[in-house]
Amino acid sequence: MDQLKLSREELYEHVWSKPVSKLEQELSLSNWDIKQLCKKMEVPLPPAGHWSRIQYGKPMERLPLLPLSADAQAVLTAEPDLRESRQVHEPPILFPGEKELSFAVPDRLVNPDKLIIAAEHTLRSRITKPNPEFGTVHTELGQLNIRVSPGNINRALRIMDTLVKCWRRRGYRIEFDGRDTLVCRRKVQQRVRLWEITTKRPKETLHGYQLYDPTGKLAFKMEYYMGREWRDGKQFLEDQILDILNQMEIAGRQLEKGWAEHAEQVARREAEQQEAIVKRDSFVDKEEVMKTGKVRKKKKKFKKLLKEAKRWRELKVLDEYLAALVMAQSPTPSFLEWLAWAKHEREAADPLAGLSVDE
Repeated sequence: MDQLKLSREELYEHVWSKPVSKLEQELSLSNWDIKQLCKKMEVPLPPAGHWSRIQYGKPMERLPLLPLSADAQAVLTAEPDLRESRQVHEPPILFPGEKELSFAVPDRLVNPDKLIIAAEHTLRSRITKPNPEFGTVHTELGQLNIRVSPGNINRALRIMDTLVKCWRRRGYRIEFDGRDTLVCRRKVQQRVRLWEITTKRPKETLHGYQLYDPTGKLAFKMEYYMGREWRDGKQFLEDQILDILNQMEIAGRQLEKGWAEHAEQVARREAEQQEAIVKRDSFVDKEEVMKTGKVRKKKKKFKKLLKEAKRWRELKVLDEYLAALVMAQSPTPSFLEWLAWAKHEREAADPLAGLSVDE
């Protein structure tokens, strides 16, 4: 199925024969990819609640597969198959000092990373009380995002330990944001998680609580840019370690390349805009520039005049106050000395003192 390009009719039969969530492994596409493919090929999807009604024996009609529009036909002719476009075709990327054995998942944990030790302690402490909805145990906030059934704890830890050691060897950082595990390649972040695939258990009643059963199959997902999912299938997850690392490295390189190209385009546009501004300004009439300078100078001079007028008015109030003090106070030596000081300061603050009309 991986190498097969689906026709519209085949895709239509698939999505109307079972829920999209159950087609992921069969078509080697994620839920999102299947829906996008249906959108491009103009294949109608079952409406919300369709499969629940089918489960309880209610008759449901299929939406018809209408002829393909001309626009969609042009897009499909120009674009490659979605599954092929999302596959990593580059050869495996090996860093200095790496070899094939570096990516082998051991049969038992050997010198596990400190993050694996913390995750193991949490998972094993919850074996006696698994999640009643999924029958699985999960790690805590701030730990590697792992959710598996108790019987798959050891296997999940060995896979994740191999990945963690590879990430560290390649200089990647491992950070946490709540329940999210972020693998950081310089400024590129990828959210990752490892979990056990579950299947829905048939409900006993229409509005009953939905329960899930673990399948024993593990899956690993890298989200954000060029996100992809790996599952147990023709190959076990242990045999896909190098493919996971390869996808992560390629995604990081492509994203950084895109950022660099975008920054270069922005810098080029800014340089062109700056050059246009310089050219435009060079053609401005010099007389106009001088006129603008004179206008600014006049405005500045007028503001100064208003400020001096305000000070002059305040000094008039001060003169009235000093006159009132002279009438009310006795002419003692200390008062006369203070009054002389006050008049001196008043004269020094007078904007009319030494004023020249040319100023």
